[in-house]
Amino acid sequence: MVAEPRRGGTEELNVVRRLAGNPLALALAAAAACLAWQYFLVHSQYGGNWTGLFRVGAHYRLPPELDAITLRQLAGGDYDGQFYRLVARDLWPPFENAAFVDAPFTRYSRVLVPLTGRLLAFGRAEWVDQGLIAAVLLTVFLGVWWSARFFEEAGRPAWYGLLFLVVPAVPASVERILTDSALAALAVALMLYAGSNPRAGWWIAAAAALTRDFGFSFAAALGLTTRRWIYFTALLPAACWWGLLAANLQPGLAGGNFDLLPLALMRRFFVVRSPWWLETLDAIAMTGMIVCLALAIRWAWPRRSKPSGATVLIWSAFAMISGGPLIMTEPFSWARLWSPLFCWVLYEAVLRGSRAGLAAVAAVSLTPLAYSAKALLSGVGWWR
Repeated sequence: MVAEPRRGGTEELNVVRRLAGNPLALALAAAAACLAWQYFLVHSQYGGNWTGLFRVGAHYRLPPELDAITLRQLAGGDYDGQFYRLVARDLWPPFENAAFVDAPFTRYSRVLVPLTGRLLAFGRAEWVDQGLIAAVLLTVFLGVWWSARFFEEAGRPAWYGLLFLVVPAVPASVERILTDSALAALAVALMLYAGSNPRAGWWIAAAAALTRDFGFSFAAALGLTTRRWIYFTALLPAACWWGLLAANLQPGLAGGNFDLLPLALMRRFFVVRSPWWLETLDAIAMTGMIVCLALAIRWAWPRRSKPSGATVLIWSAFAMISGGPLIMTEPFSWARLWSPLFCWVLYEAVLRGSRAGLAAVAAVSLTPLAYSAKALLSGVGWWR
């Protein structure tokens, strides 16, 4: 008697293949993996206190209702997420939490993620921390989903969409609850929809302008390249919000954001950092950024009449003047800020089969990923 071949293994393999080819399944898996990573960080680094993800500095004042429940970071361990946590609880004049924010107009202008967090908290202030964490995971979900669909339409496997997870804004936002993963996800949406769905393009541009300072570039690129001036109206929601802020807060951006990038890079290469591995990663990341900028201009210039190409060129121009000390202090800062540009170069490199482009983005992403690896090794006792 001849034994029948086992089918269980083949069926399981087919299920895995179907899931790997399903953008929705990939997006859910990515968001779940990021949540698991947050859980690990909270319980290995922050003693089970989820407010540790916001990295609130010990020297910052907080509203009384938050002070008692917030885990404080030692000097130098604080980060921007602590301010978006306050913004999400204070979305209407007179903006009382502005007294506890370092740059009120700038932080409050980046309202999309705080607003989404408040909505996911069902409007309840006591659930805002959970809502903001969920909002960041939502940006991961959307970024991977849109990326998988982008690669599918380009004739590549959908699982390439998981590359979104290595874009510098993603690990930074997941670990520190920032707004940058949202802008990176919207950049992917622009690549996916701009040429085929004008209505979606309008909403993407409107959302980008409410996410970060230079999100206005989405509307500008769409309007200039398509000659459809309706796209400039996508800036109206942000303009109304900024007007409301200007009437209640002192406007203006920090001057330390701006400087010529070539000069900043020269200074950066001659700054000795400690420990040695951070010095090495810093040099590698700087080199990768230079290559990414060169490739972005080279690849986008022939497409300057297309929305994606024009947007990349605007991002490149913005990057060239954004070499101020507040941005160039450490790779987490500039790498996440310019993540839409790096994301476009990464995906374009995949489509072109460019090893130089892949290596350049990998070099830029190396520092945030190395910090994540250090946190992992420290959590299991392998790094002291």
